[in-house]
Amino acid sequence: MNILCLGGWCTGNSAVLDYLDTWQEVCYVKGDFDIFRLDPAIYQLIKSNNRKKITIFRIIGLIANKINLSFRYSASFYVKYIFNSNEEKNYLRRAVDYDYSIRFNLITLLFLLTNLLILKKNDNKENILHWQKWVMKIKNGFGMKHATITAFCNPIYMTDNFHINNEWKQVFFPYKLIIIYRKPIDQFHDILKTKAHLNFKPKEFYGETEKLDPIDRYLAVNKKIHENRKLLIKENCGNTLVFSFEEFINNYDFVREKLNKFVGIESLHKKNKSVYFNIEASKKNIGIGNRSAEVSSLYNEKKDVFDQMELMYEEMQLLSNLNEF
Repeated sequence: MNILCLGGWCTGNSAVLDYLDTWQEVCYVKGDFDIFRLDPAIYQLIKSNNRKKITIFRIIGLIANKINLSFRYSASFYVKYIFNSNEEKNYLRRAVDYDYSIRFNLITLLFLLTNLLILKKNDNKENILHWQKWVMKIKNGFGMKHATITAFCNPIYMTDNFHINNEWKQVFFPYKLIIIYRKPIDQFHDILKTKAHLNFKPKEFYGETEKLDPIDRYLAVNKKIHENRKLLIKENCGNTLVFSFEEFINNYDFVREKLNKFVGIESLHKKNKSVYFNIEASKKNIGIGNRSAEVSSLYNEKKDVFDQMELMYEEMQLLSNLNEF
């Protein structure tokens, strides 16, 4: 089973994935899974187009560069933490994005090279079948062959392009969706803090918003995410769990029980104690926008924008379906 955990933009969905990562059945591919959604990326290879050959070699170059970075990272990691215990090393290594996983990147590169002739064809069915096999092998890249669940962070964009083209559903089949949303003022705080409001690429996500001020960009991008989020929920009814970051943290035991049932976590076995979810750290992120003088000032200045965002938040609350599981 593949779990696609979708947030959108600083919604806190990585906290949900960190929780799932504590269970032995789960292989969490840490980091935004943009190798599937970006351009050049695997999604472009699945679709029939005249740039397929160019895209293949651009992705091969991208993966080769990632392998180089992975080796350099691993070397510096062992030098830096040479005197740390094995348990500490395991915890620190866990915090690394998939970008720096040598095994993951080698598996992907070998897959591309050994299937080059097939991938060049404009046969979508054959391409999809091969990328399904790749998804099934991903957990091997993290030494978790025993895992029955592979969890991905934002492998698709909640945009019109991904809504219209449904090949991703076939690639990740069988899959379930977890959709997370968040209080607008706290979400905006983290967007400012991480300087995500200064990003204009990829166009697939940000659209033509580079001339807007940060708050108006925030509204424009989130409107698009919100509409496509609703479509995803409608089209994947019974296969989607929807809840807010606030629900997850403030009603942790209840949500955790529903989440385990939905995902299919059946054992009582957690990974070694170096892998854990720190709920106390996440609690500090609730109400963080109100505690920021800068964000509070912007909130008062552009209250009409935040009012629109609050209406979207309330609409998502109506779509929250924890009690169905």
